[in-house]
Amino acid sequence: MARGDFIEVTYRTGTGTQKEDVVAEGVGGSVAVRGLEGRDAFIVIEALDRTGNPVRTSRFAKSEVVAIVEGHQTYKRPKK
Repeated sequence: MARGDFIEVTYRTGTGTQKEDVVAEGVGGSVAVRGLEGRDAFIVIEALDRTGNPVRTSRFAKSEVVAIVEGHQTYKRPKK
């Protein structure tokens, strides 16, 4: 995945549902999902920089996740 790629997670809370977006914003950045195997209790989503180091990490209990959506946002340059 490259800059502009995102993963949106919808999850249950005690008061309803919430959405969390993790977006790859830097040049060479990416978004990775870990923990989708059958025995894992958590889903971990990380935004990585170009060297593979995590910039942002979000962790969700697998039983609370309602939906995971992957997509791409086009990069828009600011107007001068």
